[in-house]
Amino acid sequence: PYPGQVSADDFVRFSQSPKMLFAGDDFELYK
Repeated sequence: PYPGQVSADDFVRFSQSPKMLFAGDDFELYK
């Protein structure tokens, strides 16, 4: 979300969950 958006804090907490994987994360899925 863009800075100041009402759900920005919720998204930050959500994105820090160890269960979440994002395309830009550094994980070795195919190595």
